[in-house]
Amino acid sequence: MKHLIAFLLLFSGIYCYSQSDSLVSYKDMVINADNLYAISDNGKLAVWNLNTLEKQIIDTDTVTYTAISKDRNGVIHLGSKTGFLATFDPNTFQVRIVSKLKVKHSKQVYNIFFNSDNKMFVVVEPGIYDPVNNKLWSDFKIKPVSGVGYASAPKRFLFFNYSKKPKYFFRIPTYTFIDSANRIWLATYRGEFGTILNVFDADNEKEINKYYFENYGLIGVRSFFEDNEHNVYITSCIQHFSNYGSIYKITGSKSIKIFDTHDYGGNLPEENMFIGPGAFSLKENKLYFSTQLGVYRTAVPHENQIKDFELVFLTEHKNIIKMEFTRDNRLIYLTSINGIGIYDGNKNVMLK
Repeated sequence: MKHLIAFLLLFSGIYCYSQSDSLVSYKDMVINADNLYAISDNGKLAVWNLNTLEKQIIDTDTVTYTAISKDRNGVIHLGSKTGFLATFDPNTFQVRIVSKLKVKHSKQVYNIFFNSDNKMFVVVEPGIYDPVNNKLWSDFKIKPVSGVGYASAPKRFLFFNYSKKPKYFFRIPTYTFIDSANRIWLATYRGEFGTILNVFDADNEKEINKYYFENYGLIGVRSFFEDNEHNVYITSCIQHFSNYGSIYKITGSKSIKIFDTHDYGGNLPEENMFIGPGAFSLKENKLYFSTQLGVYRTAVPHENQIKDFELVFLTEHKNIIKMEFTRDNRLIYLTSINGIGIYDGNKNVMLK
């Protein structure tokens, strides 16, 4: 009996290992002219050739990668959990360590950005960091957000301890984007309590202290993207008892709501439509956005209101977390647990 139990435990352990080992989920991706790069949830690097769709390499060394980006010259950059910054050579398939973070109280690299002068900025736990000049920006003004969740500054008066809400605060973002005007958009999604949104000017190296929304508690940022006229769009969805989705266009220092699921009522394919990430097709001059049912597209609204949209393809309830177009207008979409999809206008191919 003891031998039977030992065998069953061993067998179940092998089975569980093989099942979990076969499931690979990716947290972020970058596209250049020839390749698709992605880092997995366990910090490994995978590369696919965009012409053959063959997986070319999986990095199996001891480094855990936590950030991936592309500079203005198309060079792929990586950041690690232990603060290393590196570049990837597509010719030799070698990763070269460039530097290590010097910022205090932070090791992990969360995001990497490059402005139009190809200057690097990275997101670390305390804020935005310039690794070349060892400069940190951590004082980001708090915008009006409903609910709770901000860190409190501990205070003491005589024998009494209390906490005070700080004027400035930085939280590691959930969604990020750098636009053509060198604005780094940083959004921390807080569920039904909305979004903490900060914008950093990577040209003048300071926070852009503008209120793009009256109440950030009503915004659930899911993505940022830009059209061919350099307008920035924000997709948003709040989940509280039901889904409430919207799309905003940033004009100057204000946001204009161009799509709202509440405005369509019974005309939507599903009453509670979830709005996920979006992307812009330069070739078609159309906006794409994902939902729990599928990916839709619509013409650029000239009257600041999306009136008509069409289904492009069904996603079978895949949870899409990022979308981006290649130069030849293929839509690359990153899912949370189903790998990476490529849609060429006719068919879908899933990469694992």
